[in-house]
Amino acid sequence: MTDVTVLHTGEGTGGLGGRGVGSYGSSHIEMTRFVIRDSALCGVQLARGDICSAGECMTYPLGGTMDLHDGEIADNPVGIHVFTEGFDMDRLCEGVVFRDNGVNVDTNEVTVPDCEFSF
Repeated sequence: MTDVTVLHTGEGTGGLGGRGVGSYGSSHIEMTRFVIRDSALCGVQLARGDICSAGECMTYPLGGTMDLHDGEIADNPVGIHVFTEGFDMDRLCEGVVFRDNGVNVDTNEVTVPDCEFSF
């Protein structure tokens, strides 16, 4: 995706929504020149996700991936929420500016990317 703007993503019902852009279940998203601002839960999320069919759900074994270039993630409770195990966090930081998020990066690992954060 190129030249993307995602604003004011609401929480929705049943715990769904509230994420600006999400990549789940081995899907891949690449964004260049973007703004993600004012999401109810997080600006960006990478995770395994669920597969549901005929009322039964199972967690997908692989998490989503993402490459971000030249954008801004701002005014979210969490800027980026990563639950894709072993993901190279530096892929989320090429020219990306983080502004006024409650937490810029939240992961299930202790690795913190080498991003430049603006406060």
